[in-house]
Amino acid sequence: MLGLLTTQAPVMLGGQPFHGVLVPTAPVPVGGGLLFVPAAWVVPADVGIEGVTSIYVSMGVTAGEYLGGTRPRAAAHSP
Repeated sequence: MLGLLTTQAPVMLGGQPFHGVLVPTAPVPVGGGLLFVPAAWVVPADVGIEGVTSIYVSMGVTAGEYLGGTRPRAAAHSP
């Protein structure tokens, strides 16, 4: 999942390090869920807040532009 790390410092839960990750909701990324996940699960994405916001507001349509991959193709129109 694509989320926002709340802080670089992990918290200890049950003797294990966890990170707080905010997962916004689409299409209005002002709410969401705060999840504490094992620190080993967190992998940095070189996206930036503008990219994350664009991906959520577009409901994933712009993901290829920010996360690599291909841009969406225009739909073919019949004359």
